[in-house]
Amino acid sequence: MGDLLAGRVPAATAFWSDEGLTVRAKRPGFHVFQVQDYGAPSYPELVVCVTGATLRHDPTLIRETVDALARGYEYALANPAQSAADLDRAVPSLDPKLVATQLNALIPAFRGTGGRVGVLDTATLRAWAGWEARFGIVRSEPDVAQAFDPSFAAGAPTSAGAPNAG
Repeated sequence: MGDLLAGRVPAATAFWSDEGLTVRAKRPGFHVFQVQDYGAPSYPELVVCVTGATLRHDPTLIRETVDALARGYEYALANPAQSAADLDRAVPSLDPKLVATQLNALIPAFRGTGGRVGVLDTATLRAWAGWEARFGIVRSEPDVAQAFDPSFAAGAPTSAGAPNAG
């Protein structure tokens, strides 16, 4: 981002919600291109990645981690100003105005299919996998069924079939 702001490079790849908003705040007039504006399907930008061994040996840890993350997102949705203030307090080097701007920009992305937080929608994941293969981002289309386990998504039924008590 420093090279972009200094004019040493004409463009850079980055996260629109972080560096993109930062560049706009520091130098109004920069254009931020978001892939969904150019035909890319939506996709979950944050997923929890673990090894197969961890999934097999400690599924409770994975479920509890995902549930805690979902509760945090729900809290941020219900209390955006307090959430920004909490982050500012935890990381005092951040720009409070920029944190609030970034949070406000991201809030619509926190909810997935059906307005829920922490879901993995298989159709959305397949659309993204096909798109990234067509555009050469990956050599072959990822196997969504192998790469993602929606049973660990927030609120998904436990292996016994009962709703997650969270």
